[in-house]
Amino acid sequence: MKRTTFMVDEALLEEAKTVLGAKNYSETLAIALRESISAFRVRNLTTYFGTGIWKGDLDEMRGRPKSAMTRKAQVGK
Repeated sequence: MKRTTFMVDEALLEEAKTVLGAKNYSETLAIALRESISAFRVRNLTTYFGTGIWKGDLDEMRGRPKSAMTRKAQVGK
C-alpha cells in the first residue's frame, strides 16, 4: 500500500464515491483505478485482431476431422 497526497476536485471525488458506492475516498480511488485499467485493457484488445497471435487449428482442437468441415462448407453454398 502506498500513501500519497495529491490535489483532486472535491465535487468529482464526492460524485465518484456516490456512484461507485465506496465507503471512503481511498476505496473510491482504488475502484476508479481498477475500472480505468480494465477499460483501457478492453479498449486495446482490438490491437490484437488480425495479428495472427494464435497459430492453432480450431477443427483439430475440437477433434473434428477436416473432411467433415469441408462437407459443411460445401452444403452451405
